[in-house]
Amino acid sequence: MLEVSTLRPVKLALLYLADLWTFLRSFYSDDSDVPPPRPEPPSDAWVEAKMTSLLQEAPEEDGDCGNSSSQPPDWLDDRKLARARRLHELYWPVINNSQVMSLFLSFTTIGARPLVYTRRSDTVPRARRRYLETALYTLTWVFGDVWLPTDTAFSNADKVRAMHRRVTEQLEGKDLAEVDLPAPGRCPLAALRGDLGPPPAEPARPTRFLSQLDMVLTQWFFVGLVVLHPEKFGLAHLTDDDLECFVHLWRSIGHRLGVAERHNLCVGSLTQVRALCLQLERRVLVPQLRHPDRCWLGLTHALFDGLGTVFRQCHHDVFLYYILHDVLGLEVPRLYGTLSWLTRLRYRLLRTIFRLANGNTEMHARIRERARTEFVTGVEKEGLPKNVTYVLDLI
Repeated sequence: MLEVSTLRPVKLALLYLADLWTFLRSFYSDDSDVPPPRPEPPSDAWVEAKMTSLLQEAPEEDGDCGNSSSQPPDWLDDRKLARARRLHELYWPVINNSQVMSLFLSFTTIGARPLVYTRRSDTVPRARRRYLETALYTLTWVFGDVWLPTDTAFSNADKVRAMHRRVTEQLEGKDLAEVDLPAPGRCPLAALRGDLGPPPAEPARPTRFLSQLDMVLTQWFFVGLVVLHPEKFGLAHLTDDDLECFVHLWRSIGHRLGVAERHNLCVGSLTQVRALCLQLERRVLVPQLRHPDRCWLGLTHALFDGLGTVFRQCHHDVFLYYILHDVLGLEVPRLYGTLSWLTRLRYRLLRTIFRLANGNTEMHARIRERARTEFVTGVEKEGLPKNVTYVLDLI
């Protein structure tokens, strides 16, 4: 009979082989261990009316409606805010991945040209610094209290709001028609157009930059992929209450930064918010991929090439293919045909990690540990200010 001391290594070896088999099965299979997507939320008259308002009225309204900074809205729910903070503690790396991937959609519109004009995101070093700082600012709002004057999150929200006003004033009367940002290296646009079809009509130039619509789309970039496709980021196990709390937090942050309540993306039931997010995804953001602004590729390369020096898994073509094919469900075989064998390998690895993370607390702990190490190292190299770096102790 085997001794206990002999059985233990055998058991560990069997567990290791089981884990390896699970990993390889997910890595090589296109459909194994994939949690089913949540049912599509039905649209209703409220959602349609809000979409009409967003597309017709919000583009003409200033991005800051003048909401009070000192008077918290009476609908704030402390329980929901606390739960949302806990969710970010547990899952901030994958939530951040969803938000960074969403920028592929953000940069497709002419509304992204101010990022080039203000020269804060037009090169790899500038983009890396800006988006690391933005991630830190965001985490201060998540873990702090944007309504408490003695909290650093309050002053950080004021700084961002003031920056928005300065940029709006700086761009007033400016014609950004000539703003351009050439992209380095290979261009996937021909493959994308072959996959997605001919471009729609040239979109009208906005009468103002940083409008209420711009702010609402920014909210979408923070919440849209998580509430619509949580299973694609290892979050299939989140309950409806979890997602309601997550949405409530971003309703609060949006209100604090000047989003009007009647336009706020995160107002309404979870079903209504998901339906509105889906409408924006299908009617505004995905169609724009067929005719992205000419600065799109330059901005996305600056972003992902910059963050790729900090986070090893962050790779432009990998994230682009993953969001288009796996998250949005678009058929893009021509784009896949342009990927190198190494990029395809990285894509399968990323997909496998997200799949295995669904409901797996140990996997999420490993993801947090690695991401935090890379994040801290990147922030230290940039020498970012203490009013945002303190939040690294909270993750």
